[in-house]
Amino acid sequence: MSIIVLFMIVILALAATVAGLVVMGIEGHYHDRAPKLAHQLTRFEELATGVAVDAGGLVVKFLGDAAMFVAPDPTTLMNTVVGLMTHPEAEASGLSARGGLAYGRVIAQDGDFFGPPVNLASRLVSAAEPNTLLIAPALADRLGPEWPLEQTEGLLLRGIEGPVSARVLRSFSAVPEQTRVAFAEPSTPTGTH
Repeated sequence: MSIIVLFMIVILALAATVAGLVVMGIEGHYHDRAPKLAHQLTRFEELATGVAVDAGGLVVKFLGDAAMFVAPDPTTLMNTVVGLMTHPEAEASGLSARGGLAYGRVIAQDGDFFGPPVNLASRLVSAAEPNTLLIAPALADRLGPEWPLEQTEGLLLRGIEGPVSARVLRSFSAVPEQTRVAFAEPSTPTGTH
């Protein structure tokens, strides 16, 4: 079982949890802020990689200001995403993030993942408000009661049949303490400063 985060390799079918994480506030004013934006994106990639590795996950790819991760279970995925969103450097940047997580069967091919859960996670990212995570029911059902999830009204998402009764995580201060502490200082990937 694998978990993917989308912000978040050979041909095979597997069960996966998919989630998206997008950093908001980077777009716009590129000409005036290009050097600062380039630094922020580079630092986001370093932090995301460090937090994912420390949590037991793996970064699959970066898509501009988004990241896709793979992790072995839903809790590791949540620890990765929440660890990144609550990292002191992320909070100090003044940027906000939002994410979408989903669970289901995907195909891994050539270093990427494809399938309905990837599409659902992407749509959930688009529907998420700043500083929230939208979590599809199949993933939310696999999380323990320690995650303070709220039920949403059925969301109508482009390309997804029927309403999705996602759950939302809004309060990161209420997440398990070990998540916020364990990833306060992620390891720096080898070869970076």
